[in-house]
Formats: sequence, C-alpha cells, structure tokens
Amino acid sequence: MKKWSGVLLGIILFVTFGITIFGAMAYRDTYIAVWVAPLIALFVAGALSPFIGTRWRRLTGFQRDWLNVLTHFIVVGCFVFGAFLSFNYMFAREASEEAIEAHVVRKYSEQHTRYRRSGRRMRIPDGHYTTWHVDVELPDGRISKRAVDFSRYRRIRVGAPYRLHVRSGLFGFKVIRS
Repeated sequence: MKKWSGVLLGIILFVTFGITIFGAMAYRDTYIAVWVAPLIALFVAGALSPFIGTRWRRLTGFQRDWLNVLTHFIVVGCFVFGAFLSFNYMFAREASEEAIEAHVVRKYSEQHTRYRRSGRRMRIPDGHYTTWHVDVELPDGRISKRAVDFSRYRRIRVGAPYRLHVRSGLFGFKVIRS
C-alpha cells in the first residue's frame, strides 16, 4: 500500500464516518421505519459492488477480493445511509408543513456539571445546570425525546397533547421540525 492510498483511505473513512453520524442524528427526527434506510443503503452498495467492489484493492492493500467487497459494503453502505437521511432532513419542503398531535409520556430533567478552565488542559467543576426534556409518543407508537425550555416544561403535563410540526422530506419521508 502506497502512502497516498493510505491518506486517501483515511480521508474517505473520515468523511464517511461524519456523514453517517449526521445521518444517525437526522434519523431521530425522521418519521421512518427502522429497516428502510439500512435496506436502501445495502441495496445501493450491492448494486455498485460488481462494478467497484474489487477496486478497493488499491486503497486497502488487501489481496483477497472478499475483503475488498466487504470494505466496499461497509464504506458505501454507511455513506449512502448517512447521505440518504441527511438529504431527506436538510431539504425538507417548507410548503408541506403540517401539525400532528403526539402525547406526552414522560417529562424529566437532567442535571449536568458545568466546568470552567483553570489553565491549559485543566477543567474544574464549577456548578450545575439543568436541561428539561419530554418523551412524546408519536401516532405510529414511536417515542421521541424532545428538549424543551423551562417555561414550556412547567406547563406540560403527562398525558397531555403535544403539537409537533412535520414536513415532507426530499425523498418523501416525514421530518419533525419543532
């Protein structure tokens, strides 16, 4: 494996990891079944596998084809998964916004430690701060965790309706925007 191919492989893996993380974050606010996005990613990776599955040999240095195809499925599958959910979330159509009613299942607060810098590489605990959250049950039965400000947290009761604004995403899957 040459030096440039190792650097290129590192860049590809770093970008793929970043897109996959952003896609996983967008999944939390996407109204989609659990199996749909991974199935789409595996389908695209499988469709591209005969064409570029063994060409990973230049980047990975593996001589066995099955290792290169496995690398192809992991990298391309993760990239497509993240890109699919990210684009669906980022390019949601504002004109298709509608309101849905969810119900509050649980409300709770979390206490976190605040830190201050006391010098280079030194962080000292400096008090606490609180964040407020509600768990709402969507019409399909899925539970969504939402962060709220304190004034809204005080007014919310368990079992009460909670209004969410939903838009149609780029690929037609609903995205929660509120």
